[in-house]
Amino acid sequence: MSDLVPLIMAVLLLALLFGLVLFVSQVQPVKVLVAAAARNCARTGVETLAAGRGLDQATVTAVETAMAGTAIDPQGLSVRAYSANVWGRGQVFVCEAGYNVRVDHLPLVNWFYPRGHVPLRAQVSLDIEPYKARWER
Repeated sequence: MSDLVPLIMAVLLLALLFGLVLFVSQVQPVKVLVAAAARNCARTGVETLAAGRGLDQATVTAVETAMAGTAIDPQGLSVRAYSANVWGRGQVFVCEAGYNVRVDHLPLVNWFYPRGHVPLRAQVSLDIEPYKARWER
């Protein structure tokens, strides 16, 4: 009977490690895509020339970046792009991206995430280009 205890402990440890690998393999690729979407959104927003066009281009860029991976459903991606004060050179432009990764199919994860998903959020703030050319008429 005492020989069974180490075997059971080893099997439990291996099961825990396997579950952890499954969890990380589900969440990590989406985490990278959400961060990339926020970064590309902010970069596109600060490089555009007009406020209205900048917000639209930033949002579209975030969604297109997230769609580059198969791990994200674009319908579940939330993107928010805004200027902290007023739109203008040298002001701060903020992009926030978020996505909920479904993990309710993994064993024991409901103990840590009772809602069945892991919320991933990323926020990037950049200064609007102070020296960009004025091409508008």
